[in-house]
Parts: sequence; C-alpha cells; structure tokens
Amino acid sequence: MAKYLTQSGLDGILNETGPYTVFAPSDKAFKSLLVQLGGPEKAEEKFKNNPRLLSGLLLHHVIPGSFKIEELQDEMTGVSLAGTQLRVNQYQMQDAEWNDVKITTINGATIAADNNDIVIPQGIAHAVDRVMFPLPVGDILQTLQSDRERRFTNFLRAVFASKMADTLQNKGIKTYTVFAPTDLAFSHLSQEELNVLLSDKDSAQQLVQRHVLPSTLFTSGMRFYQVKDTLADDKAVTVQKNGGKVKVNESTITTSNIPSTNGVIHAIDTLL
Repeated sequence: MAKYLTQSGLDGILNETGPYTVFAPSDKAFKSLLVQLGGPEKAEEKFKNNPRLLSGLLLHHVIPGSFKIEELQDEMTGVSLAGTQLRVNQYQMQDAEWNDVKITTINGATIAADNNDIVIPQGIAHAVDRVMFPLPVGDILQTLQSDRERRFTNFLRAVFASKMADTLQNKGIKTYTVFAPTDLAFSHLSQEELNVLLSDKDSAQQLVQRHVLPSTLFTSGMRFYQVKDTLADDKAVTVQKNGGKVKVNESTITTSNIPSTNGVIHAIDTLL
C-alpha cells in the first residue's frame, strides 16, 4: 500500500494531517486485486491513465479518527476519506483447533488478529486480508441495478412486483444480506412460469424473502456449516463454506461480497 500512496502523492497529504485509521491490505491482497483488474501491467496502466481511480481506492481504506480494534463495534459505520461508507462487522467463529474466536471485518475484509493496532505517524493502522474493492455505489437496490453485466434483471422484476423495493433501500439501522440469483438461475422456468413468478405479488414476495437475510453476512463470517433465517417465515437456508467455495442450500455463490450501504450482496447460480 505504501508504494501506491507514494505513487498517488497521498503519503505527503496524510503525513501533514490526521489522525486517521488506515486499513492496510497486505502485498498479497494487492497482487490479487491486480489480477482482478486484468494483470499488473493493465492495472498500472489504468492507475496511470486515471489517477483518481488509484487515489479513490486508497482513500477508501482511510477514515478520520484513530480507532483501536477494541473500539470497533458490530455494524458501526463510518465515511472514508473517499466519501464512501465503511461498515464494521464482527463474527463469532472457530479457529483450526475449534476454539471460539471473534473476527472483525471492514466491508468484508478481515482485520488480522496478529497485526492490528499498529501505531503510525498518522494514527492507527490495521492489516486486512484483501483490498476493499469494488467500492459501494449505493443501497442494495441501487447496487443490483448498477451491475455492469446486468445479471439481476429478473430478480429486480421480482423485487418491484413484491413491493419490497423500499425494504431493500432501507436507510435506517436495518441491514440485509441478499443472495441474488442471476438471470441464468431462472433459465429452467418456462416463459409463462417466469411471468407468473415475477408479476404476482405474493409469489414474487415469497421468492425475494427466501433470498434475504436480516443481517450483514460477508463470506468472512461464514462457517463450515450454518443455518440462517431468511425474511420468509419458516424458510431458513443452510450456508456451507469449504475453502474458497460457498454453497447456500444447493446454490453456489458465483460473486461474493458486493458491498452496499445497507448490507451485502452475493450472486448465486440457482434459485433457493
């Protein structure tokens, strides 16, 4: 991260102001991001051609004030120096020896248990296991609508037919996890079945509620096996995490940890 702070010129600015809390991705995390952006050369070219992309990404990892990890609380939110929202979540997990441990995440990135509360000239730094990318673009509904590949058009039809759009735009204290089926997840339905499912209010509402949890669950907080209640009455889902693969009932998460200002979205490949 230090390399890119210098490249962007932000190191001098941060040194002269503060205090700040910096969530610093590891070198390995930055390498993973470069691959995601098309490889190191393409990524460097993007950063060079669009300096705001690099500076915005870096400032997204910095918040005003100096916060030790013990001061971070579940569902605490703050605004980064990039003007984007960051959300703290805490999960009760188990380590390799089945001891109970609490992990703290920031927009789904896990803060290292053995590398936090680092005193730096600008304030406090915490190492995190991944770069927080993409940046949140809005609430859950706005995020689904802004998907570049337009993967969620059928699910969005169901959201509007169910009259649940306002729920997913909630600006209050409630947060949600949406397991959003892509359009391919509906491909087994005939056009008639699809039209009924996505136009009848009751059917659409049942569909949407089965895919929404009343809390924020990033993959960092998922265990080997969990049962989670949905918004649908008596319709829990099972979450199974095995290495880097996560299944929800029989569905596979194809894109995980899409952040929003009131929760998180995971794209799945079949209907629940």
